[in-house]
Amino acid sequence: MAYLSDLHKLFDEDKLIFLYKGDFNQPVLIAVHNIIKNYLNRNPIPFSLYKRLNHLAIELIQNIIKHNAKEVVDQESIFMFGKENNKYLILSGNTIPTEKKEHLEYYLDYLNHLTSDKLKIFYKKSIQSVFQFDRKGKMGLIEMAIKSANIIQYEFSRLNEKYSYFTYLITIDIPEANSNEDPQDS
Repeated sequence: MAYLSDLHKLFDEDKLIFLYKGDFNQPVLIAVHNIIKNYLNRNPIPFSLYKRLNHLAIELIQNIIKHNAKEVVDQESIFMFGKENNKYLILSGNTIPTEKKEHLEYYLDYLNHLTSDKLKIFYKKSIQSVFQFDRKGKMGLIEMAIKSANIIQYEFSRLNEKYSYFTYLITIDIPEANSNEDPQDS
C-alpha cells in the first residue's frame, strides 16, 4: 500500500495532475480535455503554452484511440498529465503490434535527432507529401516534436510475440515568470 501514499503525495505536490487508465474513445477524449482545460484555466500560463499543452494532450489521446491494439483485452491504455520543476509532462501508453515497433522506433529516433529548424523543414515537406500523394501518416508525431521543443522519450515493453506496450513522454518547458517568451511560440 506504500505506492498509494506515494501516488497521493504526487497529487498533493501538484506533480501528478491527472491520470487515466482504461479504454479510450471520443467521450473520454472530451472529458480528459475538459479536465486539463479546467486545470490550466485555474493556473495562469502564457496563452501559447496553453494552446500547445491542449494540442499535445489531444494528439496523444487520439493516437491511443487510433493505434491501440484493441484485441489485447488485458492491457489497458494510460494517459498522464503532470508537472515537475519547470516542465509539464504528458505521458501515454498503449498496446501496439510488435511488427510496428522497429519502424516507430526508427522514426522517433529520426525526429529526436533533427534540429528545430530541420524539424520544421521536414514537417513542411511531409505536409506537401500528404497533399501530393494523399498520404496520412506520422504528422502527429512531427507536430508533437515541434510543439514540445524537446526530445520525445519512449520505451517498448514486449508483452508477447505479437504485441508490445508503447509508452512515450512529451515534456514541455515552462517559460520563466519574468520572461515574455515562450520557447515554442506556436
